Amino acid sequence: MLNEEQIASLIEDGYLLIPRFVPLHLIDESLGAINKSLKEIDLSHEGRNYDFMSELGCSDVILDLYHRSRLAELAEYLLGKGEGHDVDRGQIALKFPNHGDGLAQQVAEQHWHLDGMYHSKNGGESSPINITLIAGVCLSDISGLNQGNFTLHPKGHVILSSYLKQHGIDSLFKKPIDIVLPPAKQIIWQKGDVVVFNHMLPHWNGAPNFTNRTRYAVFFRSNRRGRCAWVKEAITDPFYEWEGLKIMSNKQNEGQ
Repeated sequence: MLNEEQIASLIEDGYLLIPRFVPLHLIDESLGAINKSLKEIDLSHEGRNYDFMSELGCSDVILDLYHRSRLAELAEYLLGKGEGHDVDRGQIALKFPNHGDGLAQQVAEQHWHLDGMYHSKNGGESSPINITLIAGVCLSDISGLNQGNFTLHPKGHVILSSYLKQHGIDSLFKKPIDIVLPPAKQIIWQKGDVVVFNHMLPHWNGAPNFTNRTRYAVFFRSNRRGRCAWVKEAITDPFYEWEGLKIMSNKQNEGQ
């Protein structure tokens, strides 16, 4: 499903952008459902740029992005045959235009985080949840920077995991981490593109959006089937539970 270059890139950078992975008719159907819901909800409440349509996120039209495309197959491929958790929810993540503040201010307000486990702004005062693999589906074209781009720190999963291995994983939940990460990268992608990334890869809620268009995306989170608690080894070894990926990587190394 992935070639040698893609497998190596995913391991090294912690993420992989796959062009046109989800059929466009599924993208259009989900966009129609989201826009219909936008007419019916109050966008004035705080946090409106994030996930405010939880019920729609559990609907067939959103889950079809995962189950009727090849995303579920990709998760099985990376985690191991029969190991992909049955995803039953997608996070609808919109980034509305925000022209009121300058770029410097908005960038200063951004903070990297790990899903469900750590946020550099709140000092990690949160409980860990079960996540192994995260996949984002692009629903609207992003052609340049500062368009609400999904943003991550390539190779940050290795640096962060090494830090926690040395200083102890408890620091992930108790205090801000004094760590220098590689420069953040804003992802430029098109409708139907998918970015799949490791649970230990630091990322943002999104870059500032200085366009006149809303950014649309949906994120799916999966773990190893049958796991009911977080696994410490998966924090200090980012690909500890990615058995399929490790098998493919080992085959490549043996063939060299």
